[in-house]
Amino acid sequence: MPQLIAEADVQAVMQTNIALQPFIASAVVLTETLLATAGYTEATLTQIQLYLSAWLACSRDPRVSEARTDATSVKRDLVAYWDLVQLYDTKGLLDEALHRKRAATFDVF
Repeated sequence: MPQLIAEADVQAVMQTNIALQPFIASAVVLTETLLATAGYTEATLTQIQLYLSAWLACSRDPRVSEARTDATSVKRDLVAYWDLVQLYDTKGLLDEALHRKRAATFDVF
């Protein structure tokens, strides 16, 4: 699955000074891995990549560690972006993957 969005698309939904391409690349990998065979249209996958990129970028936004009012605003945006991802991912595959509990493994030497 190709990258369906550009930095300008993400910049249009969130105001930040951080580089967005690493977050877009992560969103592409996640959508390829978890949603490529889910039957979503390209338009839906585009929206998922957009808001997933914004969610990932927002989680690393330096404003979170700055003034309290700014940090509160960024955290509110973080929730809003994830809510939009969930709205488009109607099968809940990303949410399921995020909250999947993994069994502990131990190597015995």
